[in-house]
Amino acid sequence: MIKASYKQIRRPHWPRSLTTVITAAALLVSLLVEYSAACNVTDVDIYAGKNQQEANNKTHSPDSPIYICTGSTAYFYAVCIAESDSEQKRQLKWTYTFGDGGSTTHYTAWNDYTDTDDHPYIAGVYPVNLTVERVGLSGSSFSDTCKVTSFLVLINDPANFPAYVALDDTLQLGSTVFPVGGGTYSWSKVTGPGTVTFSPSSSAEDPSFSADQAGDYTVQVQYTKSWATGQTTCSATSGTIHVIDDLTVFPREAYVCVSGTKEFAAWRCVDDIATDVTSSATFSTDNTGGSMKRTTGESTGPNNKILHPGSPSASEGDDYVRAVHGETSTEDTGGDCELTVCKIEITDAPDYVLVYTGSEAGNQPTKTATAVGSPSGETYLWDPFYIGSGRISLSGSTSNEVTIMGTAPSSDPPKDDVVLNVEYYDCVDSVALRVRRMSSTTCHKGRLEQIASRSTRRFYHRIKDQFGDVINETGIPCDENLRWKEGVQPPSPQSGETLYHSSDGPKWRGGIAVKDTVSYPNDTPLTNHGQDIKAGKWSTSPSYDIWINIDDAETEQIWKEIEQ
Repeated sequence: MIKASYKQIRRPHWPRSLTTVITAAALLVSLLVEYSAACNVTDVDIYAGKNQQEANNKTHSPDSPIYICTGSTAYFYAVCIAESDSEQKRQLKWTYTFGDGGSTTHYTAWNDYTDTDDHPYIAGVYPVNLTVERVGLSGSSFSDTCKVTSFLVLINDPANFPAYVALDDTLQLGSTVFPVGGGTYSWSKVTGPGTVTFSPSSSAEDPSFSADQAGDYTVQVQYTKSWATGQTTCSATSGTIHVIDDLTVFPREAYVCVSGTKEFAAWRCVDDIATDVTSSATFSTDNTGGSMKRTTGESTGPNNKILHPGSPSASEGDDYVRAVHGETSTEDTGGDCELTVCKIEITDAPDYVLVYTGSEAGNQPTKTATAVGSPSGETYLWDPFYIGSGRISLSGSTSNEVTIMGTAPSSDPPKDDVVLNVEYYDCVDSVALRVRRMSSTTCHKGRLEQIASRSTRRFYHRIKDQFGDVINETGIPCDENLRWKEGVQPPSPQSGETLYHSSDGPKWRGGIAVKDTVSYPNDTPLTNHGQDIKAGKWSTSPSYDIWINIDDAETEQIWKEIEQ
């Protein structure tokens, strides 16, 4: 027998090692795939409702749309099914796309399988999509959709309001609903003095209108859309419908600022049809100093329809605008316009308000503004308009005098960064304010100077705002008080000492050499030891020299006591 060589019968070891590695890798991949699949989101449902309770209660099926009015909000409730991820605890990601370009993304805990959202809509039909997935786990998502339909209702006939109709005539009404689809209509009167009839019925899509009394009316149309699990009603209200039975001035009631103008019109029934007769009517007013003029400036009629008021009315509705057409006058028909000419003027107002910062921030100063309005009896309405970052708060904003407080601007605003408006009737007056943030609110102490055996200490204020402008303000408290040490006598002026003399000679007030011509306190000498002296006064650059006749060795201790 021939023996095989060693190489012939020896089985190499590397294939067995490779096989083991490949087998283990395959098993690992299999386990990872199985583990990942166990964490997937397997189902999602999204429910929509007109409110959150409807959505949470799953009132409407995800397969049928819900209907809302334009400008309203749709609400959503979503629930998903997913395998447990208790080891890695990866969050669930909920991504909503609302069909109008809007979207949101929410995150919930790994074991929180519900979510809510809401979204406002204008008119249209919108498919809503929700996708839920495990964060960081590809291929784990699941999606669902629902649909939202938003309705817009308009009264488009007549095309313009106000509309005019004779008492014995009818006015055609019409409505538009977008998107169109399967609803019912209901017309009704909103305002007006008489009974309104809609023909052929109030449930018609485009009925005609008539009333049994002259006057001003508004009407409403309601459009109701019903579906299997609910209904939605959307509505629209008309502008004014003037029902006339004789010559009438419009508007029937007017408020005009003394500095403004107002245009009027005249209508009457001609062959039972409401007809605009402005161009052939002559207008007049009893407003003192007021006149009616044409657009070209003439003050004689006809067509002198523009009021140029004179002085404010004595009381509300005290004046009138009247029209004459042919032989008919609104004085006889009761068709005059009740006119109120009004005026508002801010008679007193600051040009700035201060803002304290730092330790003084809790004690903000206030200023007042006053306005006078005519005729009396109306409520004032003060309201700020902001140009920069400065802000103010108002107290008493419905009276003729308002209290103003500044609030610290977040950044340096323009110097005139607040416009304060006051409205009275239909008139407005305004004033511009600057919100000034004080760059310093404490007394500044100058250095202690030695002159022979006398010591002087200067206290002063130099207050500027955030623009570097000096604030010339009085009445702001200064926290520095000085008290003379008992037994220390104020000095007398010494011969040849002119350092602290003002231009018209030395000003001595009980040991206070006043450089500026200011007497303090209250122009009475300080005679009692222990009396308080208020150091400084808020103005452009005051200074007070406090003299103390002491030995040099006592200087430091004395000033410590004074500064307390």
